[in-house]
Amino acid sequence: MSILTGWGNVHLSQFDKWLVGLAILTSAAAVVTRLSAYSAEKDYEPGDQFAILSGLDTSQSSATLVIFLNSNCGASERSGDVFSRIARLPRSFRVVVVGYEGQDLLKPFVRTLAIDSDSVVTAPVGSIRFAQVPQIALLDRGGIVRSVWSGAKDITGMEGDILSAARSLADQPVR
Repeated sequence: MSILTGWGNVHLSQFDKWLVGLAILTSAAAVVTRLSAYSAEKDYEPGDQFAILSGLDTSQSSATLVIFLNSNCGASERSGDVFSRIARLPRSFRVVVVGYEGQDLLKPFVRTLAIDSDSVVTAPVGSIRFAQVPQIALLDRGGIVRSVWSGAKDITGMEGDILSAARSLADQPVR
């Protein structure tokens, strides 16, 4: 076998061909393994433990709605009315806004959307297992995910269900 390279023709022995083939297979297997690991932990599902973040204390309430958004996301902006209505209502659950952006971007965005949240938390990039923004996760007192709503269309169409689930969890007696 002869391969044309920048240095001219290179002739490979049978052993060299075997090594090149092994290197290609090993690389392909590593890529597939990494992609499988990523997709296996892509989004939260009920029963998953939510990320532990500085500023997110789920023990303060039997129910916490985590709103994950980004100030550069049109879908986050379009869902702002829903987030605002949920946070303004008299409620027995906490509302925490989380994003990857710094407080200098995240807090003004939350104010612009008129979200009356209990706190605004900046999460380290990659620490949240959400594939898109906006997303809402309903967490219990232990930080366990009870429900998840994804994307502007789902969140807008499910506002009543989100409120009902949060109120129901918040009203459960503490064990």
